[in-house]
Amino acid sequence: MDRDANPLRELGREMAERVREIAERGREMAERVREIVERGREMAERGRERAERCREMAERVREMAKRGRERAERCRERALQVLEPDIEEAVLVIRDDVGSLTQRLSSRSTTPRPLGLTKSELDVLPTAVHNRDRPSDGEAGSSDAQSVWRISRLVTRSVYCHVFTISTQNVQRNGSG
Repeated sequence: MDRDANPLRELGREMAERVREIAERGREMAERVREIVERGREMAERGRERAERCREMAERVREMAKRGRERAERCRERALQVLEPDIEEAVLVIRDDVGSLTQRLSSRSTTPRPLGLTKSELDVLPTAVHNRDRPSDGEAGSSDAQSVWRISRLVTRSVYCHVFTISTQNVQRNGSG
C-alpha cells in the first residue's frame, strides 16, 4: 500500500488544511476587529475634540453677547445724553400743554385730567420721562412710583414726537447733522 494513498493520512491533511484556513480567517477577523477598535478610538477622539471646540465656541458666543449688551447699553446712554436737553424741552412743552388744559378743569386732585391723569400725577410728569422702567418690587407699594410709571407709559410716544420735532428744529437751527 502506498504511503500517500492512506485514507487516514489524506483525511489528516485535509483537516490540517481546514485548520490552517480557519486560523487564517481567525487572524483576518482579529485584524478587522483591531481596525474597528482603532476607528472607534479615532472617532471618540474626534468627538472629544469637537465637544471641546463646541464648548469654546459657546464661550465665545456668551462673551460676544455680553459685549453686545454692554455696547447697546453704552449706545443707549450716549443717546440719552445727546437727547437729554431735547427730552427736557419736550417734557416742558407737554407739561405746558397739559397744564393749560387742566386749568380749565376742576382743581380737585382726584378728578381725572387729560390722558386720565390726576393733578398729583401731572406734578410728577417731568420725572416720568426719566423713570420709564416699571417700579421694582420695593417701590411697587409707592403710589408715586406707580404714578411715574403709569404717566411714562402714557406720554412716552408724545415725548418722542416732541423730541424728534425739537431735535429736527435744533439741527436746522445749528446747521449740523
